[in-house]
Amino acid sequence: MYQPANWLRFRGGYTFVKKDLKVKPTSSDLNEGRVESNDPEHQFLIQTMADLGDKIEFGFVTRFVDDLPTPRVASYWELDARLSWRPIEFLELSVVGQNLLNDEHLEFIPSSPLPRKIERNIYGKITCRF
Repeated sequence: MYQPANWLRFRGGYTFVKKDLKVKPTSSDLNEGRVESNDPEHQFLIQTMADLGDKIEFGFVTRFVDDLPTPRVASYWELDARLSWRPIEFLELSVVGQNLLNDEHLEFIPSSPLPRKIERNIYGKITCRF
């Protein structure tokens, strides 16, 4: 984590995955290892968290997920954001937006049921801590 100021923090991550799986000739795997090897080669994220005064916090996460080879799923960038307010010590009210850059995106294609696209999502949340 990098913290250039008391009120501002950054966190980041990168993942590289390279697989070369081979199925034994005697294997009964009907998909020939394609499911086990269908991972994004590159994934990247940056998270920013900012304290905007004593009671307000803002943060976002932007991420990149590389394409999947078989079955092919396109790469994508996404952004999640959160704004929260703590009017009193044990109560937090927040608004969260997920997948804000695209109306929807596909993350993977399962063998069954049919593929499901991940949609943009915005919601409010109330957290009470005791």
